[in-house]
Amino acid sequence: TTMAPTMQVAGTVVSRTDAYLSAEVEGRLIRVAEPGERVAQGDVLAKIDDQTLSLRLEELKAEIARVQARLTFLEADLKRFQRLAETNLAAVSQIEQTRADRDVARSDLAVANARLGQVQTQLERTEIKAPFPGLVVERVAQAGERVGVGARVLRIYNPDDLEVVARAPLNYYRYVQSGDELGVIARDQEIEAPVRRVYSVGGEDTHVFELRLDMTEALAVGQT
Repeated sequence: TTMAPTMQVAGTVVSRTDAYLSAEVEGRLIRVAEPGERVAQGDVLAKIDDQTLSLRLEELKAEIARVQARLTFLEADLKRFQRLAETNLAAVSQIEQTRADRDVARSDLAVANARLGQVQTQLERTEIKAPFPGLVVERVAQAGERVGVGARVLRIYNPDDLEVVARAPLNYYRYVQSGDELGVIARDQEIEAPVRRVYSVGGEDTHVFELRLDMTEALAVGQT
């Protein structure tokens, strides 16, 4: 009988797509998805009050309309002065002043449009959307709370994209390679799982390497 030494190490089932979603704008939460809710990619999981940003958006639209009207007037005025200059009825200084005012109005319009784009982006970010299909598993902040930029709101992971993470002594590092199949014991049965990644994480205090195995069985995230 040919025999080879074997060793069992503890591993944990984890989701390869697991993320905490944070607020990208400051404000009061008016809705947060419930833990256990299954969501598709792009679904809105949380909503931040956007009333202030909506008012700012309307203000900028009105400002753009005002600047656009002034720019249209100055461009027409400049053309009129240029026609008069052909018959020496308009001073060069008038033309230069009107041209300068027109250029300032163009700059004001560009600035206002840039501010409008910023506010529109902020409005879009008042909705926290699922970056991938998955399951809401933790609600860090509640509806009614005020959150700042970068504050965690909820956690989501995909229970259909699983892997097993385990650490083993460095003595065995040269015996395991990506593509090998190892036996994973779960639910009193042994499942053959391919090794996806092998890399050393050892240091002065720990002499281990990490294994990551693809898992197609429907196991619970966090299961040992």
